[in-house]
Amino acid sequence: AEVTGVQTCALPIFWRANVRKKLFNRVRARLVERLFLAKPTFCPALMELQSFVHDITEVKIVARKDGLLYQLDEYAEQQTAQRQQTAIPQLEAAVEHAQQVLEKVCKDVTKQARLYRESIRDESELNDKTGVQLQQGRPADKTRSMVAIKKEKMENARTYRRVTEEEKMLGDFIRLADYMLVEGLVKRAVTTVEDVLAHFEATRQSQDKMGKGVFLTVLSFTDTSLEFTPTRDDVLGVINSTVIEGMITAVGACPRLLYMRSFAPFFEGKEGGGEKGHPAGLNPVNIVRKTAYFHDVCAKINDVVRDDFTKADEEAQSFEDQRVIYEFGKSWDFEEYQKTEGRGIKEYRQDLNQQKEWRTIIERLRVGNVVGVLHVDSKVLRNGLMPVTQRTIDDIKGLVLTSARGESVRVLDEFKKATVVLAQRPEELDKFVAWGVMHKEETVRKRQMLAEAQMIDDMYELLAFYEVKVPTSDQVKVDDLHELVQSYVESIDDAMVYIEERKHGMMTRSEERRVGK
Repeated sequence: AEVTGVQTCALPIFWRANVRKKLFNRVRARLVERLFLAKPTFCPALMELQSFVHDITEVKIVARKDGLLYQLDEYAEQQTAQRQQTAIPQLEAAVEHAQQVLEKVCKDVTKQARLYRESIRDESELNDKTGVQLQQGRPADKTRSMVAIKKEKMENARTYRRVTEEEKMLGDFIRLADYMLVEGLVKRAVTTVEDVLAHFEATRQSQDKMGKGVFLTVLSFTDTSLEFTPTRDDVLGVINSTVIEGMITAVGACPRLLYMRSFAPFFEGKEGGGEKGHPAGLNPVNIVRKTAYFHDVCAKINDVVRDDFTKADEEAQSFEDQRVIYEFGKSWDFEEYQKTEGRGIKEYRQDLNQQKEWRTIIERLRVGNVVGVLHVDSKVLRNGLMPVTQRTIDDIKGLVLTSARGESVRVLDEFKKATVVLAQRPEELDKFVAWGVMHKEETVRKRQMLAEAQMIDDMYELLAFYEVKVPTSDQVKVDDLHELVQSYVESIDDAMVYIEERKHGMMTRSEERRVGK
């Protein structure tokens, strides 16, 4: 018959489909051969084992408390304590309970198999299906029919084969139980990192609801930039090493049913043995490390921390505006400041106002900010800048007080001397002339003298503005200075009146002296 083009194309497709089906059936048959088909004897134990597996999947390996802010060292210590004091004992307790269940099953199955072996003289008796009783130590039973005897023999044979088969299955049953526990451990490892990620994500979402973050990090100035303590790498190190690797170590350290001494006789002489005579088994650590989903979750955890630190760093750049205060505090030298000449009340006021302005800016700085899982504490930075302005203000106030005290003594002395001289009333011509010259000079110097007195008043007013407690002795000098200034001004005026009154007579006397010569 003629084969069309469509039929020719369909043949290879049909052939490939049959080959794939044949390969699939072969693999399926191979898997079926290796399946553990549980007997009724094992089913109750399997149910108990499943409950222990569930207990393992519920063990809290990572300490977590929503709404609680952690110091990084405190967080690491809590995770270590949680594993060592809670998680590992609970895992060991679950395995111990599973061991007890398995030991009971093995003991019962082994005992039953031994009893049946002892009751059989020869395995050939199992093939006897006659109605005659031939069991050892048992007299002929003439009360039962041959059918009943035949039925009993067949039942005994089935039971013998069953208990013998179950005894041979104990090794596989132990392996199955071990694999179940390994599955529970792997699941707990994966769900643990899921819990950590869920904790971080929940903290991020609660940020708008007065969330506190998870990790406390302190912001501070360095010589070139802003620094977080602990740093991003420190936080990632604790999460990856202390939390995740610690959890994997705890899972790997969990006792294994397959390697327990009490179950070793069930694997002697069997294939598939591992090192040191132990049977080969699954490695939960390797399974966890090769699970792509586990690595994806861990990567997401790391991304959360990295993203939050990046955002926190961007928001922290606003503090760079206060670096000028930080640099000023590093370079401030009061001794050098004292040595600077030509500084007066104007410069003191400018410097104090600058420090006061800086202090106002510092007081308005935020002391904390929540960025995702991070609680950025800027209180340390703020408190580190505050003493800079306070110390500088205190130094300058002390210097102003000292300067005001020294200047008041000097100016007070000058006013006293000037007032004493101005209070003189010379009658002799020569002295009158000299005194008149002095009065003229003092009149010219009056503005400077009053300016110096005013500068002292300004200094003490500046100190009062900055709430400096002026000693009583200084206040007395200031009051004395006020009185002397008033007396000084009056003395100049009085002297001028005296000069005007005596000037005509003194000029006449001078003319008479000149004519007499």
